[in-house]
Amino acid sequence: MSERKSSRLVLIGLVLIALVGALAFYLAPSSAPKASQALDKAKSSSKLQSLAELNDKAPSRRQLDVQTWKTADGAKVLFVEARELPMFDLRLTFAAGSSQDGDAPGLALLTNAMLNEGVAGKDVSAIAQGFESLGADFGNGAYRDMAVASLRSLSAADKREPALKLFAEVVGKPTFPADSFARIKNQMLDGFEYQKQNPGKLAGLELMKRLYGEHPYAHSSDGTADSIPPITLAQARAFHAKAYAAGNAVIALVGDLSRAEAEAVASQVSAALPKGPALAKTPAPAEPKASIGHIEFPSKQTNLMLAQLGIDRDDPDYAAVTLGNQILGGGGFGTRLMTEVREKRGLTYGVYSGFTAMQARGPFMINLQTRAEMSEGTLKLVQDVFADYLRNGPTQKELEDAKRELAGSFPLSTASNADIVGQLGAMGFYDLPLSYLEDFMRQTQELTVEQVKTALNKHLSTDKMVIVTAGPSVPQKPLPAPTDKPAEQPLGSRSINGPPIQSQQETRAQRREPVAHHRRRMAQQAPELPRCPWPAADPGPGARNPVQLARPLRGGRQGPRSVCRQRRAVSRGAVPWRRHGPGAGRQQRGGFQPEGTPGDPALHRWPGANRRCVALPRQPTGDGLRPGVSRPAFQPEPVAGGLRLARGTSVAGRGCLGLH
Repeated sequence: MSERKSSRLVLIGLVLIALVGALAFYLAPSSAPKASQALDKAKSSSKLQSLAELNDKAPSRRQLDVQTWKTADGAKVLFVEARELPMFDLRLTFAAGSSQDGDAPGLALLTNAMLNEGVAGKDVSAIAQGFESLGADFGNGAYRDMAVASLRSLSAADKREPALKLFAEVVGKPTFPADSFARIKNQMLDGFEYQKQNPGKLAGLELMKRLYGEHPYAHSSDGTADSIPPITLAQARAFHAKAYAAGNAVIALVGDLSRAEAEAVASQVSAALPKGPALAKTPAPAEPKASIGHIEFPSKQTNLMLAQLGIDRDDPDYAAVTLGNQILGGGGFGTRLMTEVREKRGLTYGVYSGFTAMQARGPFMINLQTRAEMSEGTLKLVQDVFADYLRNGPTQKELEDAKRELAGSFPLSTASNADIVGQLGAMGFYDLPLSYLEDFMRQTQELTVEQVKTALNKHLSTDKMVIVTAGPSVPQKPLPAPTDKPAEQPLGSRSINGPPIQSQQETRAQRREPVAHHRRRMAQQAPELPRCPWPAADPGPGARNPVQLARPLRGGRQGPRSVCRQRRAVSRGAVPWRRHGPGAGRQQRGGFQPEGTPGDPALHRWPGANRRCVALPRQPTGDGLRPGVSRPAFQPEPVAGGLRLARGTSVAGRGCLGLH
């Protein structure tokens, strides 16, 4: 009994001691070190109180240490070490675009499409499963100037080495299986049938023919319905041996690798390629005669495309015309064209202009759609705005706004490894200096109004325009007077390319059943939003197969693998999202914006994200090394790198880039 009592007393004593200790701890004066208090104060004072604080601050930029060398086999290598993530991006760029097709338009694209159709001991499904089992991502594509093949993989040796081995086989030693060759040709022929239903595509094809005549840029990179059937396996193999040679390749490499590891990777890939020299560069095109052509097409809208030869990638005025175009029509809302045609008159949902700088002179283009009954007046208005801009140049405020926008968006052009590898690929392909990105920004920020005006008038003229329209021939109406609030909104709400959606005529019942009504709309717009497994007229860079065709799935089923993966529901382009990079696989690695054909819609995704939107007809904005802004419009040639962020917050704003 007494033992029980003593134990109870001991327990009570321990509890009392604990309570006294806790009370003393809380009542004692705070002894937080002064250093901690100072740190808290510094954190509090560094908080951003207003966006106005950023007005006079230059955006931070990622400094790139670009290293370059040549492999023993003659491939040029550009490398940036980036240890932040345990992965690397590899991109091979070959001078193997459709400009090398010769007498067989479509040969370059067909050859590139066959790369991952088979290697020794593996068919297309086994190749796809091999990359997937390693967590790696393969992509390929062929465009006017170039063809690309890309790999993203984990950098750990047990994943990197087998992924590189498979990649080297796919790019360097494809087997060109006959059944795959026949299937892809048939699917490409199906794509040509789709083109006939797309007025924008038809106008774009006609425009390039008129603009380039007999030049290699005149034909679309996907060839024609007459040129594809005669192409043989022997031609494809010969083209691969010649155009995919190590001496014709640029290797861009970014990621979690040391210089020694990068050299080993480049050597391994280069050694797997056929041996041979670089191909000759594309010759300069002849100046075309100004002309106007019309394609009769039953629709409620008319596609308007105006173009003339612009500049090549080596032109010293590249920075000046890029900035000047940003003010004319390259930046969406706030540009001269958008203000006059859409904001003041409500004639279109988007009007864009742009330069596409390629190995030879690429096109400068203005691109829009409008009501058929106002097409002639709208065309005259666009021509007047263009002539006035050349005559008077930009204002000082417009120039400063464009410079600020370019400087603000520039850091995004090197925000990820995917973006950087795209920049490196284009820098190597176009023989640009390693300091190109810094040089470009410095040049644009130093430009004056007079310099921009002089450069634009040097390269552009009002009397050299080649114009193609596609739409119905209908009686014309006068344009509405300019106003801050147009009474009539542009026809075709949410319809980017082709037959508009008559939102004014929607019934209440239709609005009550949005899903069913949306499906009917999509069916009506089939020519504008191609569905799996039809190929895009010009492939998106992230397509595993550049023609984005149906591929055999496991178990022998046929399925639109690469198409549907790239085009789930609606993809990217015309709504507030952006895009990037060729051969980027699931996540569209940054970099090249491969060309397509004016007005052709395309589907693609954000780099590093899975958002999607519908592509607008693109503008020619250059090789993509313009780290600044751009609008969703025709991209006739690979554009490497830069995220193009738009002015304003429109559909076209926020940097959505349309790709083919």
